[in-house]
Amino acid sequence: MSAASSWHPQALNFDTLFTVKIVGPKGLFGVTSGRLQEHFSDGVTTTVVWQSRYPQDSLTLAAGYYQLQEQQLGDIQLLVLLSPQNSSLASDYLESLREYMALYQKLFGPYPYEKFAV
Repeated sequence: MSAASSWHPQALNFDTLFTVKIVGPKGLFGVTSGRLQEHFSDGVTTTVVWQSRYPQDSLTLAAGYYQLQEQQLGDIQLLVLLSPQNSSLASDYLESLREYMALYQKLFGPYPYEKFAV
């Protein structure tokens, strides 16, 4: 859902921090802004929790049956969410993310967000 759809409560006239808990059927993985705090399945549902450290006025939400691979690069979460049929590509994506982050940080300075997700 796009941020413009106003799918979540919004503070009037100012940006705010968010903690978003997404609960869906087993295997459905919800993705939004912020840092991935936790994700787990109880066999019936999948729960994903995201938390923003930077004030925002709205959030976009996507969900799918993604396979998650993650790594840390300093303080930055590198996340790759791929369909099950493409999940074998996750290692290559993570390696490319590491290389591009190093290149862009040399060119533009430190990456200002808590995660980079593909």
